[in-house]
Amino acid sequence: MTTHLSPPAATEEHVENIVRSGSARWARPALLAILVLAAALYTWGLGASGNAYQYYSAAVLSGTKSWHAFFFASLDPASFITVDKPPLALWIVGLTARVFGFNTWTLLLPQAIEAVAAVAVLYVAVRRTAGVRAGLVAALVLTLTPITVAISRDNTPDPLLVLLLVLAGWAGLEATRSGSVRLLVVAAVLVGFAFNTKMLQAYLVVPALVLTYVVAAPGPTLRRLGHLVAAGAALAVSSLWWLVIVDATPAGSRPYIGGSSNNTFLDSVIGANGIGRLGKSGSGDEWMGDPGVGRMVNDFLGAQISWLIPLAIVALVVGLVLRGRRARTDFPRAVLILWGTWLLTHLAVLSFTSGGPHPYYTAPMAPALAALAATIFVLPKESRRWSLPLAVCASGLLAFVLLSRTPTFVPWLGWLVLIATIVAIAILPAGRWTGPAVAISLVAVLAGPTAFAVVTPFQRIIFTNPLAGPADTWKGGPGGKGGFGGDPNGPFQDLDSSTGDAAGYRKMLAYLDNRRGEATWLAGVPSSQYAAPMILRTGKPFMAMGGFLGSDHALTVAQLRQYVQQGRVRYFLLYPGKVPPRFADPVIAGWIGQHCARIDPSTYGASFSPDALVLHHCQ
Repeated sequence: MTTHLSPPAATEEHVENIVRSGSARWARPALLAILVLAAALYTWGLGASGNAYQYYSAAVLSGTKSWHAFFFASLDPASFITVDKPPLALWIVGLTARVFGFNTWTLLLPQAIEAVAAVAVLYVAVRRTAGVRAGLVAALVLTLTPITVAISRDNTPDPLLVLLLVLAGWAGLEATRSGSVRLLVVAAVLVGFAFNTKMLQAYLVVPALVLTYVVAAPGPTLRRLGHLVAAGAALAVSSLWWLVIVDATPAGSRPYIGGSSNNTFLDSVIGANGIGRLGKSGSGDEWMGDPGVGRMVNDFLGAQISWLIPLAIVALVVGLVLRGRRARTDFPRAVLILWGTWLLTHLAVLSFTSGGPHPYYTAPMAPALAALAATIFVLPKESRRWSLPLAVCASGLLAFVLLSRTPTFVPWLGWLVLIATIVAIAILPAGRWTGPAVAISLVAVLAGPTAFAVVTPFQRIIFTNPLAGPADTWKGGPGGKGGFGGDPNGPFQDLDSSTGDAAGYRKMLAYLDNRRGEATWLAGVPSSQYAAPMILRTGKPFMAMGGFLGSDHALTVAQLRQYVQQGRVRYFLLYPGKVPPRFADPVIAGWIGQHCARIDPSTYGASFSPDALVLHHCQ
């Protein structure tokens, strides 16, 4: 007689793991639906965006005309000055523009593709660590995070930054799982690429990667530390190679480094775009709110990113408590350490630094927020019975508060969220994880960010400061709707307009083009905000004498005199009256006013308002 042995009874946790990690038939269609939703949100109506944020767009156009300008990320084709960021994001867009031509879609579609790719990578990373269900929730949350939608429709470097960091997080988790130094080095190189996208902001994920590996990777302590040393070397090389080449190039053979005080990229990294940015105040950025625990939920930043912070924090705390007594190498706990440290590091830096963060600085926090928010839905059943109501309650109430700040935008939505929150709190402790319970919980926590995400493609984009949601959300920014005290692209933002001074400036540009001769630059202008639209209009070089806002000391009087004597530049635009020193170098302006003749606009058939810039000619 043959005896058949039945397998041992499966524990609930074992069954849960099978369900979470299995390849369900509905997983791929669900993921495809999320990616299609992301693509729609990130690309709908992009064709109406024109040249987007003209500062970066001018650098892309210049890079299509000169490989020298391409490599150094110069603002103009003649490479007088660089933009204030490393070149990697501009290289990707610039190569696209070289192949397919320079237009709105080549400027913005690569950004949208990078953002959709980040959603897909996050799904894979979370699925491999917490299962299909958690991976789908994480992908959906990242897709619907309002600031993610905003940056994906813009031409700042942030979509590429987020993609590279999510890839680094995935590689770091796989390195921790296996103890692989190769994968750890890959994670470090990806962070180095992110550094060459947006400098020191990329390094905010380094504490999470290091702590996760040193705590949870297999192997002896010395071996793990040795792996981290190797990864550190890879991080240094992949971060600094471009910086070293640029700073080693003689100043006369390259453009001035925009945003620096001494014409080195190292100073730009450490100063204006590094420690200096974190510590500065009184810069016009304090409108983001005073430093403190409340900054991330204030009137301006809260609706961009913070909807699910309570949900993520509850998931992190509960998950760590549940796995507190496991072995050092317990991988689910390592996953919580990575995403939790990632989230908390960003929260601390963004909340407590003196310089006010722009809203899009919060975008790299979104993957960790999404991954942790998804985690709570796959906690063990008994823990979920009380932790999920707590998390839904906290996030639902925060959503009600955030929605109440935009009373004219879907006025009933906040009350719907509040009702859904109350109902979810009532039914979830009973442990009935049914379809209606899931639906009500998702309404409570996702209705608010979903509404802000969906409305974003239909709002006017402020390209210097990408923002999501209805226009009511932006009222806190200077200049209205999130600008910086004026139009983000300067007075030439719409040279095709039939109003204002646009017609006069078009005539002036034609006048300059006809008289360029052998000059390198058609004209010198106070700042990049003036040069960029002219470069985009003509495709010709304009010298941004003062860099981004006119405060860079990129030009000395001696250099200016030499350029004029050599005939490299003969025309200059100056402010007509007294302006703040930040927006013009009074020494340079004084020399031009003394040695160059003022040209009456009637010479080229134009007339301007009293505050229009004045054209000067130097013999």
